[in-house]
Amino acid sequence: MVRPFVSVHFAQTLDGRIAWTKARAHLSLAEGVLRAHRARATADAVLVGAETVRIDRPRLTVRAVPAPRQPLRVVLSTGLSLPLGAPLFTDGGGTLVFGTHEGADPAMREALTARGVDVELVRSDADRMASLPAVMEALVSRGVSRLLVEGGAKVLAAFVRARLVDEVEVEICPMILGGAGLSWSGVLDEPPRLSDVLTSVVDGHAFMRARLVY
Repeated sequence: MVRPFVSVHFAQTLDGRIAWTKARAHLSLAEGVLRAHRARATADAVLVGAETVRIDRPRLTVRAVPAPRQPLRVVLSTGLSLPLGAPLFTDGGGTLVFGTHEGADPAMREALTARGVDVELVRSDADRMASLPAVMEALVSRGVSRLLVEGGAKVLAAFVRARLVDEVEVEICPMILGGAGLSWSGVLDEPPRLSDVLTSVVDGHAFMRARLVY
């Protein structure tokens, strides 16, 4: 399969949680935010899931560092059930939403399109989510050679399970959320190995960057 180079960037606690259940957890230092914007600046597209749009209301733009252009913002949403007032859909930037042929709400597709959002439907996978191979093919056809995945938990886990992640950059916050937090990794049948690992510590937060080997 021809696909973009895929990197993921996120912050987590010591116990692998990236957010409260149904609520955002502010885990990153200013250094972590800066690194996230650097990652966006080198990507052709930045991808998140529908739950991230609903809870975090991200802009997914490069603001903290210089950038030659803004990346394409990409959202995975099986049924296109998204808040139309989210910044992604109101700031005039380029946004692409992937839904599925089987699950997409025609009314929501029309509403998103009316706001200038590009909507593309792809086949479903076994979990009735947008097929990641189909999404990768569609992004390649749009000239995306480097894709940054920022979340949420289900999306991150799906990309790792599908063996589509080439590089990971994670900020580890010295905090434990326990059962009240949302884990990103899920259950992996064959966990990947890490190579070319780079680590650093800033104000008690550990930063790690590594390649994934399957």
